[in-house]
Order: sequence, then C-alpha cells, then structure tokens
Amino acid sequence: MAALIDIIVPAYRGDSETRACLASVRASKGTRPFELVVVDDASPEPALSAGLRDLANAGRITLLAHAQNRGFVASVNEAMALHTDRDVILLNSDTEVAGDWIDRLTAHAARDVNVATVTPFSGNATICSYPRTLEPNALPEGETTRSLDAAFAAANAGRAVPIPTAVGFCMYIARRALECVGPFDEARYGRGYGEEVDFCMRAARAGFRHLLAGDVYVRHIGEVSFGGAGNERRVQAQATVDALYPEFQERLRAFLASDPPRGLRRRADLERLRVSQRPRELFVVDAADRRSLDAATAVARSAAAHAEPLLLEASDAGWVLRWPRAGEELALFLPPGKPPRRFVALLRAIGIARVVLAESHRLAPLAGALARQLSCPGIGLGARASAPAMVAAPAPPGSGPAWPELPAEWLRSGAPARPSGLRRLFARLRRGG
Repeated sequence: MAALIDIIVPAYRGDSETRACLASVRASKGTRPFELVVVDDASPEPALSAGLRDLANAGRITLLAHAQNRGFVASVNEAMALHTDRDVILLNSDTEVAGDWIDRLTAHAARDVNVATVTPFSGNATICSYPRTLEPNALPEGETTRSLDAAFAAANAGRAVPIPTAVGFCMYIARRALECVGPFDEARYGRGYGEEVDFCMRAARAGFRHLLAGDVYVRHIGEVSFGGAGNERRVQAQATVDALYPEFQERLRAFLASDPPRGLRRRADLERLRVSQRPRELFVVDAADRRSLDAATAVARSAAAHAEPLLLEASDAGWVLRWPRAGEELALFLPPGKPPRRFVALLRAIGIARVVLAESHRLAPLAGALARQLSCPGIGLGARASAPAMVAAPAPPGSGPAWPELPAEWLRSGAPARPSGLRRLFARLRRGG
C-alpha cells in the first residue's frame, strides 16, 4: 500500500473558496491515501472557522486551530511537523483539484530521490501558468478544472521539466528534503513571502531538484487570503533572497529565456483541440498579404463561437500555426516549403473539419493538397459563410495518440526577461499570482 501523505491547507480568508477547495480534495481519485490537514490561522471570518470545525467534528479533516494569527510560515511549519514520516502537499485554500492528481504529482518524486518539490500547472502560477506563461489566466472558455487536468494528463503523461523554484499555490515536498534542509525559515520570512524560494534554494544547494509536472493542472484563483496586502513584505523578502542566494536571479533569467515548459504547454493545447466539441477549421493565409491576413484573422475569431479556428500563416520565412482564440498562446513555427509530414500527421490527429483558403492564388495548390491529405473539404474564405463545416466527432479524452516530443525548431522562445521584469516576477512567485 502506498505511503500516507499529508495535504496541508492553510486557511485565513475566503469561506466559499476554502469550502470548494476542500470538497475537491476530498473527491480526489487515485491510489495514494492522504490525510487532509487544515490550519485555521485565527480567521477573521466566523463562518469559515465554524465550517472547518464542522468538518473536523465529522472526521473529514484534521484541524489545527490558532487562537491568534501566527502567519503562513508558522502555520505550514506546524502542519509539516504533525507527521514527521510523511511527504506533504501544501495547497492554497483558493485552489481546485481533479481526478487522481495526487498520484500523478507524487509519481514524479517517486522516480528520482533527488527531487525535493513538484509543482503542477495552473492558470495563475507565474512560471507554471497556462495557457499564457507568466500571466494570470482565466479558465479558457468551455474548460473546467477537470477538463484541463485531463488534457494535461493525456498530453504529458509522466513528463516533467526542472524549474528553479516551486510555486507555493500547490507544492509537493518530499520528506527527505525536509529532513535534509529543515522547514521554512520563519525567523527570516515572518508571516510570508519568499519562504518557499528560500527553501528551494537551500534544497538546490544540497543537491535536490525541483520539477514542474507536465501531467497535472490545479486551478488557482490567487491572493484570496492576502488580498492586495503584502507589497512591503514582498520587497523585503526579495532583498533577503537575493542577498542569501545570488544564483537565484541568474537561474531564473536562464529559465525564462529557454522556457523549458513550452513543449508541455503546446502538447496540452493540441490535446484540448483534439477533444474539443467544436469542429476544427484551418485557415490558410498569406502572411505577406496584410489585407488577406487581417480578413482571415477577423473571420477566424468570429468563428470561435461555434468552431475552433486555427491560422496557418505562410511567408518566405516559413509557416506559423496559431490559435487566435482570446487568451491562447499556441504558436508552432515550421520551415519554408511544403509542410512536413509530421506536421500533417499532427493536424490529422487534431481532426481538422475543413481547410479555408484566405484569398491567395499563390497558396491555392498547397491548401488543396493539404485538404486532400487531411481528408476534409477545402473552400475559399468567401464561401465559408454559406458552407457549413463538416462536424468531426470529438475524440474521447485519453483515446488519442500520445503527443510526440515536438521538434525544437517548431518551438521558439521569447526575448529574455529584463532584470526589472525578474523583480516583478519574484514579487508574484510567493502565492502564484
């Protein structure tokens, strides 16, 4: 039988968010047994404290209640010391989990004794954010925590990439790392901000690694307990971390420049497209023809109410596949010439319902050939409004092929973040917002 793990939820504000979080944890599936430990840090919301007492009296949670507010770091340290033989997952009270997330998250640490922490993807998790990295993201239209988690689980089963620090909204910590480097530093970081970066840097110096799980998604609202407070503490925490660990900023800068999670995000994009209930329409456009490109982009975006539009832009520099739906980040870059076979296979796996050519005689032969390869209709942009799309049946989650490792040349990194950008990023790392 798998070892028991403690899931630790510090609670202070946000009664409805906390109740939803705890309900989602209790509904977790999988084989890993867990104990749900909640710390009521003298919440100013009587309804929240009363609800936690009711859950504890019913045997649904283990409750640690404080008579006075002690702060996040002290609360977490107290809970992590409750069972000194168990690994832990620190989980913000404004999160939502789904399925067998515990099994998948902990499996990454089980494969490597040098792993100290594992963090999942989320909409509001800075370096672990999705769809757009480094940004707070709302749930994409039509998605739920369960559907996004299922997409990541199917697209990236068993995959993870190293990250310079865990992000505190959801943070698995191996007991072996706690035994080696100790708990969070309450003396330096007081009531919060910076303590998980400090822990991760101490663990890294001791030879441990930190991972981003490519097959887990956890929803995170962000800043429910802290609200807009804490700016001064953030500045002080960053100064402390920079003084103690000068290597942190350098590692973070290198991570942002190379963006290792990009491939994980792209495979999740592809899986979401594959299982979408909407027909997938591929608009082939000439990027050199500004009028045609603008028209196709406008039509594609207007189609988003009933279809999943994709833009395939052609230029002398090559091809770019984009998902123009608001909030999405998908972009794959291909070399010039005929699209490679593996790219056509990728489009076939997505399930393109039809190919739409945007007023370009130059691309007509290629668009026609692409439609034939995909076994779907090919029409002109002007005909699109009167020609209903062939509705391809959406694929059941998990029924498709394992998405391959995408070629490095298809993935392009953005410009390296400026130092000032790194400082702003650090200020958000503490709570993933």
